[in-house]
Parts: sequence; structure tokens; C-alpha cells
Amino acid sequence: MLSCDYPRETTEVFARNNTTDVLTITFVVEDFYYGFPDHNNTHSIDVDINETRLIKALSFEGVDTGPRLDLSVFDSIYVSKKDVLLKVYKPDTAGKNIYNIDDWQFHAIDKHNFEYLFMINPEDLN
Repeated sequence: MLSCDYPRETTEVFARNNTTDVLTITFVVEDFYYGFPDHNNTHSIDVDINETRLIKALSFEGVDTGPRLDLSVFDSIYVSKKDVLLKVYKPDTAGKNIYNIDDWQFHAIDKHNFEYLFMINPEDLN
């Protein structure tokens, strides 16, 4: 029997805040999501002004996974500042939409490591 070593692949997912306020991005699921700490149905990250922040709950490592980004598990994604709701993204939200893979920047670091970046600009929150 032969043994093969498959290369580990990583996909890291980032959000970039290009606004003049600290933003909170909240991912909401109806039921339990394995990627959320503490087995909650929401997960929030704060993204400082002009900061690019890793979204650990969306990043993954595996064998032969290839680049992928699937937000369909989320019911909605909220962007807020100081507990003021600025934007609610749903899969069918018109305009620039965090659910739309075409609105993300993709970068293949090499053939086994990938990055996705979603930029939040002031005009995106209107």
C-alpha cells in the first residue's frame, strides 16, 4: 500500500475598513455554526479604522480544498458602529454585497494558499 502526502491548503478571509469609524461586523445564523466560538448563532468582529482584519470564522485549512468562500450559511451580516446599525446584508441585497463573490478581491498566494478581501468603504454603508 502506498502512502501519499496531500498538501495542506489555507484560505484566509479578511475585511478591510476604509471608513472613519470603528466598525463591527456581525455574522448571523439561524442555528449553530461550527466556525463560531462558544457555539453561538452570532459572531462579531471589530475592525478598526483603516485596518484589515482576519475573519477567523470564515478562514480554514484543509487538504485539497482549493479556494472557496461560501457565505450561504449566514442568514444575514450586519455592519454597525457603536451599536448603531449601518447596513444589513442579505443574499439578495442590491448593489455591492458581501454575499457576492464578485465583490471580493481574490489573491492566490501560491497554488495552496489563498486570500479573500472584502473592502468596506463609506459609500457602501449608505
